[in-house]
Amino acid sequence: MSFSVKSAYNSLKKEVRGDDRALFERFWKVKSLTFAQVIAWRVLQNSIATKDNLLRRGVILVSSLCGLCSEKENVSHLFF
Repeated sequence: MSFSVKSAYNSLKKEVRGDDRALFERFWKVKSLTFAQVIAWRVLQNSIATKDNLLRRGVILVSSLCGLCSEKENVSHLFF
């Protein structure tokens, strides 16, 4: 089996259950810039490399605070 975007999409779709499957399909069919969709998907999955996520993964940082406002840096803080 060779890799293709379609095979990756179908593989991810198999992991999504129930009502979330329809949301998953609609999310990726939206006509928008691909990089914007990928960032939005990563925000929804909480997989952006924020300081709190890096600390949770064992990356050693000097501080977990935002460099601009000194609040805890996480996905909610950066995007909402």
